[in-house]
Amino acid sequence: MGKTAGKGKKGKGTSARVSSLPPVLNTVITANHTFRFRAGALVSGRGITGEMLAGACGGVCTVANSTVSCWASSIRIHKVTVWPGLGGTTLTEVVWYSPVTSVEKDKSQVSSIPTGVVVPERPIVSSPPRGTLAGSWLAVVPLISTAIFGITCPSGSLVDVSLSWTMTNNLAGQDLGVVAGVLKTTYYLPLDGPGSNQLVAVGVPTTA
Repeated sequence: MGKTAGKGKKGKGTSARVSSLPPVLNTVITANHTFRFRAGALVSGRGITGEMLAGACGGVCTVANSTVSCWASSIRIHKVTVWPGLGGTTLTEVVWYSPVTSVEKDKSQVSSIPTGVVVPERPIVSSPPRGTLAGSWLAVVPLISTAIFGITCPSGSLVDVSLSWTMTNNLAGQDLGVVAGVLKTTYYLPLDGPGSNQLVAVGVPTTA
């Protein structure tokens, strides 16, 4: 018969002591999405402000036929994509604005459709350059009336805005006035705001 191997000595634990304290937790909820809008009419040099972007991210009607309270407190734009429509003009343009007047390069990205062309060209895809307002995170309330970028496009154009946003936590959200809204109903507002209502949200509940 073979010998039975003896049991080895139990080794001492060598693992480092693990803290029993909970880890640091980021409590602010962050989401990202691409929202699509359709130009119901010619959009000419329309400045998109902080409150417009907040409305585009969605909110809930808190006063019937009067107010939509938006849940985005800060926003970061990743890119804007425009598929030009064939409705009455040949110009499509996206312009990013500087946070400081006079501290910016004179630049715009333009796409033109020749007269008589019925097949749309490739879309304009534009991301915020370094040093522009949209080049970093933006708190929406201080920028309610400040244009972040400008857009020009023909009627029928489709505009995709890819962005990230935070749900209200330390920073406040924005209330926007509407003329039609059912209490406690979620709405995603036009990119150019409910007052203008030219760039209407596609595929989601919206109002003006």
